Amino acid sequence: MATVAVLLLLAALIPPLGFIPPTVLATGVLAKLFGGKWMPGLAVGLVLSLSLYGLFALGFGLELPMGELFRRGP
Repeated sequence: MATVAVLLLLAALIPPLGFIPPTVLATGVLAKLFGGKWMPGLAVGLVLSLSLYGLFALGFGLELPMGELFRRGP
């Protein structure tokens, strides 16, 4: 049940924060829930989210959300 809650929170946080920060946080929390440690979980989350972002942006030509907080311009 906690895993579903983390994934729902991830889905809710992507529009305002973008793809990378919530993915790092969700990966760290899921690692902790499955018995891992915070720092390795967050490190894996950072590598995973940056890799996925690069794969979608460079490999597939798709843009993942940057988030409303990081959007520039009027």
